[in-house]
Amino acid sequence: MKTERELNEDILELTTHIMKTYPELSKYVADMSVKASGGGNKENAVKSLTNHYEYLEKVMKNYMPQHQNSNLAHSLN
Repeated sequence: MKTERELNEDILELTTHIMKTYPELSKYVADMSVKASGGGNKENAVKSLTNHYEYLEKVMKNYMPQHQNSNLAHSLN
């Protein structure tokens, strides 16, 4: 299981990638900002961060095929 710090680093890296590669998804990234407070409970914080990372991954993976098809259509015109 990843630590809180590792998850925060992963989230930052994925968020940066999304913002650079798919800036149009920034509204989804901003909507899902997360606080890892967990009420002082590390387990809840890790769970919250894991959920956030998985959400970001899902948004990006669901968007990628759509984005690639759009780019292909533009290049054919």
